[in-house]
Amino acid sequence: MDTVALDYNQDGRMDYVGVLQMEGSDIPLKTPRILFALASSEESGYRLDFQDENLIRTRDEGGVFGDPYVPLTAGETTFTTNAYGGSAWRWSEAYTYAYRDGGWYLSKSHTTYGYGPMITSETLDDYETGVGIRRERRSDIENLENLDSDEFDLDYQVRLDAPPDIVQAGKRWWLSPDRLTDCPVKTITIADGIDLDRSAITLPLDGAIHYRDENVILYTFSTPASETNYLACYQEYGQSLTVAAQSTEEMPNFDACLAYKGKIYYAMDVTALVHLRGADQTSVPSMDTVAQKLFRMNPDGSGKQELFEYRIAAPGETIDDEYLPYLSMSCEITGDEIILQVYVGGRPHPYYRMDLDGGNVREISFLPDEN
Repeated sequence: MDTVALDYNQDGRMDYVGVLQMEGSDIPLKTPRILFALASSEESGYRLDFQDENLIRTRDEGGVFGDPYVPLTAGETTFTTNAYGGSAWRWSEAYTYAYRDGGWYLSKSHTTYGYGPMITSETLDDYETGVGIRRERRSDIENLENLDSDEFDLDYQVRLDAPPDIVQAGKRWWLSPDRLTDCPVKTITIADGIDLDRSAITLPLDGAIHYRDENVILYTFSTPASETNYLACYQEYGQSLTVAAQSTEEMPNFDACLAYKGKIYYAMDVTALVHLRGADQTSVPSMDTVAQKLFRMNPDGSGKQELFEYRIAAPGETIDDEYLPYLSMSCEITGDEIILQVYVGGRPHPYYRMDLDGGNVREISFLPDEN
């Protein structure tokens, strides 16, 4: 469906990067598209350099906008995949891959999200310099047209790890779990302290996948017989599955699950009984999320550590409001550093950076509330 010509192996003959798409009226819109490269070869004409089904959005991944595909572009030894979609809220993606030392590596990326022409979130990664830029502004739709398009409420940099090769980049992409068709399991382990019958374990494709990379898949599942949630780690290389953590009555839900350099990171809600006092001054008891905690552990469930806590209420506290704000965490880990956003409904959202062990916590800034 698309092709660009470039001499990426520098032998004086044209090579090609392209995208294949299955055609036919009965082909599902979610069928993966195949990104591939053909390298010129003096002996055989051309050889297949790589093919990957994780890197191109499918026809149904553009939202209301429709097919998000935007044609490939190419440089001398680079090519860029492009996509655009959404509806009133729109997004764009551009990922540039560079050929060096006989392989393809992610070189640069640029993603945006915003309302109409106004960008509210922008990410730029340059693996040549090792620097990533993150920009955010409040999503105040009514006043977006009055905002300076060059001004962001939050603008900070992160250190990038070494550039991933094209296979790693594909498996780390947040949409790659949708391409999974098979996760064979050879061994199953249940971590110490988890009371769960092996027959009640949900396999990866039947659970809620939160994270995937070239090594692991992290997903959650629950059992019909209880309200307990479980966090499982599937390692593709050994086809091994470990149920690594479980929820409790105090910490019922998993959030922000990801893996980095042999460790699993995740957040959990902390619930407690509080008393909410509305405008009529009547105090009503309510079981609510009063905090979120960030944890780290080994893939086998051992070595669990609490790294960070963000709390908005104490157990038993009386709150002069009819409800507590919604609370959630999101994480990015890069350059041996955790970047943590705490979303607090109706309040400014704090951003922090810290070491991998939770030490040296520094506040980056706050993203103002939409209102």
